[in-house]
Amino acid sequence: IERMRIEANGGVQARKTVIKTVSSNTTLADEDSGKTIYWTGGTLTLPANAEVGQQFVIINNTNGSATPDLNSNTISTNWTTHSAMADETARTYISVEADKWIYIG
Repeated sequence: IERMRIEANGGVQARKTVIKTVSSNTTLADEDSGKTIYWTGGTLTLPANAEVGQQFVIINNTNGSATPDLNSNTISTNWTTHSAMADETARTYISVEADKWIYIG
């Protein structure tokens, strides 16, 4: 698995986007943090206990509006409310403190 690349000009590319496809009922794991989740079906649930710094970019391709389940977590106040995603849109969830997410849509 490629994790780092040294370019011909000497530049370093430290990370490639890792995409995880979700097509059935799935609860994301802590080790999925940093991945782009391509959601095509089933129920998508964020980890039960968010850890500071976790980030999930979710692309909805479920052929309908859907929202990932937050499990026991909440959206931090003063950030965008947790609402349904339209088809083929991307939303980012970032844990800014334990068990709280900010949602960028």
